[in-house]
Amino acid sequence: MTSPSKGIFTRVQGLDEGETVVGGGRIGTIRTDRDEIAVVAPASGVLVEWLKHDGDIVGAGLPVARLSTGTEG
Repeated sequence: MTSPSKGIFTRVQGLDEGETVVGGGRIGTIRTDRDEIAVVAPASGVLVEWLKHDGDIVGAGLPVARLSTGTEG
């Protein structure tokens, strides 16, 4: 899952590694000087690993979490 914009990342509270996420569901937000932009799961699957943590600055298009959809490999 990637950041839609450059800014400060905050993950959804209570969403931990190993939990199922629904495609299109919000997993966090990116805060910029002007907006808060939702970071959404591109597909349903299991959140394997958070790559960024609350307060981390991320660039547009960079990964914030790893998702397993069961279709890899």
